[in-house]
Amino acid sequence: MTDFDHLVAREMHNDNLSMQLSLGKHIGDAPNLVPWEDLSELSKEAVLWRATFVLTKLRAIGCDIRPAKPEESFEFVFTDKEIEKMAILEHDHWIVRKLKLGFVWGANLDGTAKPPTHPFLVPFVNLPEEQKTRDRDFSRKIPQLLARIGYVVERKTNDA
Repeated sequence: MTDFDHLVAREMHNDNLSMQLSLGKHIGDAPNLVPWEDLSELSKEAVLWRATFVLTKLRAIGCDIRPAKPEESFEFVFTDKEIEKMAILEHDHWIVRKLKLGFVWGANLDGTAKPPTHPFLVPFVNLPEEQKTRDRDFSRKIPQLLARIGYVVERKTNDA
């Protein structure tokens, strides 16, 4: 994994942590509600897995990134079609990781079962709307997340 992947992963984690805290949760309420430095290696690996896929998703919709110029203000907005495509790709990527970890579909999340089960190991179209919204919201926030680490998103083609 590259330095860029690590920067993205840390920023993704910080963004999620801030969101959870704004919803009234507290540091330490859950294993992932801690500063990056205190995350377990398994949790860091999960965030890194997701971070390594950001550029792939952007390129799948005809976008790329570049370093921001000094004092550049650039507000990039994806189309609804681009958001949907990236959300589907994100979910498919997540499924690959869960399957590699030995998970199978189950009506309830049970990471201690043999094999572990997860109810979201289904095609994107079959996810509960709340989960689809989370995947869409993450994709929608990519430009702001990248801007915080000094990059801007550019549309190269309309491939979505």
